[in-house]
Amino acid sequence: MFLFCIVPLLLFAACKSPSERLMDNFKKADDSLKGANAVVLGRDSLTILNLAILARQQQNPRLAVTADSLYLLTITAIDFIDSIKNTLTAKDTSGENTGLAIKLMEYKNTGILLYEYISGVYHYSVKSIITTSKGRQVDSSFADIASIPSASIFIQKYFKGTPTTGAITILTKFKVDCTRAAAITLNDIKDNLVKRQ
Repeated sequence: MFLFCIVPLLLFAACKSPSERLMDNFKKADDSLKGANAVVLGRDSLTILNLAILARQQQNPRLAVTADSLYLLTITAIDFIDSIKNTLTAKDTSGENTGLAIKLMEYKNTGILLYEYISGVYHYSVKSIITTSKGRQVDSSFADIASIPSASIFIQKYFKGTPTTGAITILTKFKVDCTRAAAITLNDIKDNLVKRQ
């Protein structure tokens, strides 16, 4: 009797639709990205790096201003990405809507601003890096974005037809990329200031 009860339950659990499996995969990827960002490159890490650089600003005021500008740009980008994620989550709790993300990106130039923030962090990081090998690390974080020539192509590529859960995962990846690039660049600036002591 017990076997007759368990077998149908196991079969029911294993019989998820393709869209349910896709949603599960997006949620797992998003959780994985959030975990990586929290452990390695959290917002607090950027703040600590920036404060360490500002404490040495007497050695090279120009580098300190560069670092502070990159820090502020990155924090603004992170906050903007978080606000988009919060809006998506609030408007689609199931995460399955395939039209919400593109609609939000087209509302009041949200997608254009997102593209500009992400591109800004990338370009400012590349421009501010001192050590060539670290510049390659920044480039590798933004390989996909660097090749996209315009905001409209960016919006279509990442958000057209993308379910809400997928859009949230994509946004989490952009947040991790921005944070990582800024951390690499700020570390590089800090290391160069320390060498000059």
